[in-house]
Amino acid sequence: MKKEMHRASIGEVQLIPATINDFDLYHEIKSEEHSIYWGGFNSKPNKDKLFEIYSDHIKNKNREILLIKWKNLEAGFVAYKQISEKLCIGQGINISKKFSGNGLGAIAYKKLIEHIKDRYLKCEKFTLSVRDDNSRMQKTITDCGFKITNIYTDPYLDSDNKKIKMFIWEINI
Repeated sequence: MKKEMHRASIGEVQLIPATINDFDLYHEIKSEEHSIYWGGFNSKPNKDKLFEIYSDHIKNKNREILLIKWKNLEAGFVAYKQISEKLCIGQGINISKKFSGNGLGAIAYKKLIEHIKDRYLKCEKFTLSVRDDNSRMQKTITDCGFKITNIYTDPYLDSDNKKIKMFIWEINI
């Protein structure tokens, strides 16, 4: 499949709750080189271990993985978790390399914020942890209204063989 040449529009993108039947696609996207690197890993995920995590995630009522569809094509996934009545946190976004660069990340986050507002009426804040060196993601979430905080962690990431600062970004919803 060739990469689309125009930017996605909000009306062309859907977020649909992932099911167990979507796992093979999830694994395929998580195994793409850019997903491995930006996820902090140095190799493809172990399929059996990833399946355990995935199936636990979709069964948990406080977590959700949503399939990102663009013009009815399966383009990626976005995940989040409800931490408390007033706080939800992002747990990653993965857009397939086939669809990267078309504005899907920003649209997915905008739609996810609306989804969270509808699902968790008392949720006031949504946060993401973003690598300090991921300027592309920082631009994407800034365009969605997120603001960087001065809070960060610095986990050791296998992809870089060193510690990387991961800043918390937040948006009031």
